[in-house]
Amino acid sequence: MERSWRLLWEELVRWNPELTVDEWWAGEDRFFRCLGSVLVQRTTWHNARRAIEALKGRGLTTPDAVLQGSEEELMAAIRPAGFYRSKVPALRRLCRLLLEVEKSEEKHPDLRDRLLRIRGIGPETADTILLYVFDRPVFIGDAYAERIASRWFGERFSRERIREGVLREISDCRQLQLFHALLVELGKVYCRKRNPRCQGCPLRSTCQWGKGRAREGSGGREGGLLRQSRGK
Repeated sequence: MERSWRLLWEELVRWNPELTVDEWWAGEDRFFRCLGSVLVQRTTWHNARRAIEALKGRGLTTPDAVLQGSEEELMAAIRPAGFYRSKVPALRRLCRLLLEVEKSEEKHPDLRDRLLRIRGIGPETADTILLYVFDRPVFIGDAYAERIASRWFGERFSRERIREGVLREISDCRQLQLFHALLVELGKVYCRKRNPRCQGCPLRSTCQWGKGRAREGSGGREGGLLRQSRGK
């Protein structure tokens, strides 16, 4: 069987055909998807959601409102997400950028670079915002994608190689959005960093690492299989 990103996408959709992007974001609008991408850093989505609800409770629901709110009010609202002293400046700068883009008629081809210039926003966060807020056809090379791709293909993948490889085969923005969401869900439920649940994984029959564990028992080592797949 010839593996491809398209085939991986199709298998994930067959596994969870009911998942939608809006459901995955718990119904959050684009503004709070944007803020949530920063708030979730170094914490869980549960804590980021608590911060989002606190912002809503204080009426901080637009870029203007966040910029007009006091620093103390913002820090109090996002405290559940942790690292609030560094996240508040990042949120403010992000809101300024959102307003600039909203008021401009330009297409902003340099938007990723502008996001990356905001202290506290790295490549993963920038691509999340581009994909889910601005509907740009990008892909997110994160820990889930890196782990699942490396196991399923049977070779090591860098995050940059993942981004480039996916985009060569998939260009539709909605599919890219759902692809990332499905990878995250599979990684949380089955393809865990430690103690992966290969036995019930829906990708086991086509996963290089999963088939290796089936042959060798659950004690098989990931590194050994990956080395074998590269002929080393």
